[in-house]
Amino acid sequence: MEIQSYREIPVSSVSITKLQIRSSFDKKKMRELIKSVREEGVMQGILVRPYRKNRFELIFGSRRLRAARKAKKRTILAIITNNLSDRDAILMELNENLHRQDLDPFEEARAILRLIKVFHMGIQEVAGKIGKNGHFIKRRLKLLKMPKDVQELVARKKLPVGHVDMLAALPVSSQQEVAIEASRHKFTRRDLQVHIQDALETLPRIKKEVADWNPEKIQLRIKDFTRFLKAIKPIILEMGPVDILNIRVILEKLSKESAAIAEEFKKFIVIT
Repeated sequence: MEIQSYREIPVSSVSITKLQIRSSFDKKKMRELIKSVREEGVMQGILVRPYRKNRFELIFGSRRLRAARKAKKRTILAIITNNLSDRDAILMELNENLHRQDLDPFEEARAILRLIKVFHMGIQEVAGKIGKNGHFIKRRLKLLKMPKDVQELVARKKLPVGHVDMLAALPVSSQQEVAIEASRHKFTRRDLQVHIQDALETLPRIKKEVADWNPEKIQLRIKDFTRFLKAIKPIILEMGPVDILNIRVILEKLSKESAAIAEEFKKFIVIT
């Protein structure tokens, strides 16, 4: 990259083009940045390249540029570079934002996909250019195949991006339902793993009735049952004596069956 100059340029002379990766902005952080720019100015310059007489194209620094506009600043500090290709411009912005953790996972994924599709870069080549491994690239690309509702949960930070790898093991028709449940009940990775294993019936089958009642699954079922009881509490309060008696009989029967399963399960547990 060849630096032409480092100087103040008119805010109105900078255009945000299709090269920009970032499309979402944290409102609270933007308000804080606008206040800082209004009081102190832009402390770190944006990166631009000339594309017409007295006009510049933004490479990175979109938050700073937007904050300067909102703060009614007439000029902004800029690094002006020459001979920068579209591919290298996207790589530079991606690197800058990845290291600062400024992008949401979908902005990263779309930028990576563009490098692969438009600029014909391989997964390992992209990984090397941005200092990540191939697994990171594949994980990001998986996001773009998720149902829209799942993508929105991740973008709104209601579902950890790390859960997506596990959700990808499910049929597409089940991904949304499981993702919503995981978000609603704040599943840990282990909770989600057990839930998915249960859905796919992939647990080891040494002995079916024992394998189906391992400690993690018991814990998850207890959580589910507790949520169920809270949900039906208003219904229970309206039940008559006969209904309650019938439920008690069923619960006693389940209790005996559970006790038998627990006894069988103990044979396979080594207490240290």
